[in-house]
Amino acid sequence: MSPLGRILGRREPEGVVWPGRGVFRPSKNRTDGYEGVSADWMGSAIDFIPDAKTPVDVARSLATADALLAEQSRWDAELQTISLREAYPLWRDSSTYREAGDPPLEECAWWAEVSIMFVAFDVDGEFEFMLYGGDGPLCGMKFVAHGNVANGFAYATD
Repeated sequence: MSPLGRILGRREPEGVVWPGRGVFRPSKNRTDGYEGVSADWMGSAIDFIPDAKTPVDVARSLATADALLAEQSRWDAELQTISLREAYPLWRDSSTYREAGDPPLEECAWWAEVSIMFVAFDVDGEFEFMLYGGDGPLCGMKFVAHGNVANGFAYATD
């Protein structure tokens, strides 16, 4: 407990330590769940958010996040592959995401516009990368790439 917490007689919210990275604290915005902890992903700070309701499940789910981070070059390449195969055509062929008459971006230019919002992960090895198109030509596009550490990515969809 912090010195101020002791003075005021308040307990700090419990959290789950992610060794070397930070502490997952109970979410202030939801009735259950935990806030994310930032971790380096390919040179960018990305929030990793456990999909868990109890401290025990958060702690058990860390193996999933650690597996992703340990091989992030591999996972990032797979993320790009599935995104280009499944999400890029959704954007390219959609009038929802593109202005009429705008030429489609080539795949490499499209991928350069995509950013990771966060990574959700759970105790069973499942994970989801939430991606978005930023303020440029992909403005408004959000999609998710889902997979698990045992079998890789399964799909990407908006």
